[in-house]
Amino acid sequence: MPGIENEVIKYVFSNKKKIKFNHLKNIISIKIPKKKKLIKISNLDDIEENSSSDSSKKADVFFNDIGISIKAKNGNPYNKLYRKDFSFMKKFIKNDDKYKQVVKNLEEKLKKIHSKDLKRDVFWKDIIEEKYFKPVLKYLMMDGKPSKKNNFPAKFLLIHDDSIKSNENLALLSFDEYFENYKDKIYFAFRRVWFGATSSEHERAKNICYQHLESEGWCFKTITGKPAKRKDGKSIWRSDIMTSDRRTAYYLNIACKK
Repeated sequence: MPGIENEVIKYVFSNKKKIKFNHLKNIISIKIPKKKKLIKISNLDDIEENSSSDSSKKADVFFNDIGISIKAKNGNPYNKLYRKDFSFMKKFIKNDDKYKQVVKNLEEKLKKIHSKDLKRDVFWKDIIEEKYFKPVLKYLMMDGKPSKKNNFPAKFLLIHDDSIKSNENLALLSFDEYFENYKDKIYFAFRRVWFGATSSEHERAKNICYQHLESEGWCFKTITGKPAKRKDGKSIWRSDIMTSDRRTAYYLNIACKK
């Protein structure tokens, strides 16, 4: 579990008798999910000892056995959505033509982004109708990843400021409340990785270009942008891959503007 999430849980644990959240007036128990179990927190040391870096779980903590997802204010709702995963949206977009149109909209934007005719951040309303986007986002934030539901789903979102010094820095929201508060800030963030880069981005691009299903339109033979400079001063490009074999690949984050 990232440090900031631990800090949120520590604050709530230390102040649980004073905190009165919407939806949850009294906090009786605090538990942390770990290795398919819920570990009861009895003291501050328990939080550090049982913290987990498992990013797949949706609930980071359980208050009164209710799953809570901890999110930074204006933090990304979901990271790393690949073309191969899009079919999960069919659970929420029952009309096949509508689903295909969403995919088409994304790929048309991507072509413009790759040619630098469009910025990499695209407002979700330019891609998908709200009646489809809202349940898709809810599933990704609260229930699971594209391939399967999570063992620890979340019922509420605990939104925190960067610094937590008082109860005012925390807000417990239902997904509906979160969506109403943030829907005008949410966008699809297209992110580049390069096959042939010396960084770990190479493996991600390799998977997109040569292993992921239905991802041909997300891998380009031309190079747009370039990997970040290495701190050690070495080349950003691998010597064992010819220049002509380099590729630019893309995936999506669902992000939130500050």
